[in-house]
Amino acid sequence: MAGSPSPARKPTVVGHDDRWLRLLYMVIFAIIGYTVFWVVLFLAAVQFLLTWINGEPNHNLRDFAGKLDAYLQAVLDFIGYATDVVPFPLSPLETSLAGAAPVAARRRSRSAGARAKGGAAAKTEPGAEDG
Repeated sequence: MAGSPSPARKPTVVGHDDRWLRLLYMVIFAIIGYTVFWVVLFLAAVQFLLTWINGEPNHNLRDFAGKLDAYLQAVLDFIGYATDVVPFPLSPLETSLAGAAPVAARRRSRSAGARAKGGAAAKTEPGAEDG
């Protein structure tokens, strides 16, 4: 039955009454997050070397590192109580990556806005106001 679509899995949500279960998940995902963090650092070093050798970044590696970054954000959101949705593999991967996507989009839009202003926001003194 390879051609039949699989039913959509629902995300696993930990309620406020499941304190011990949440603690167990937090410990497990802290270990997973720690591992993912080191994998991202390794990929950054590989990307640096590939950029140095080829003169341009590897786009597949950049996209993969971006997805790992979004997954790490989902793990940190769960550990920090920003969400009650348990990340992948206990919830669908799309759910884990979708929650961090708006954050990455906001980062990109902020950096694009700063570039459009010619970096004027970065040049102003903190607390300095016009008029």
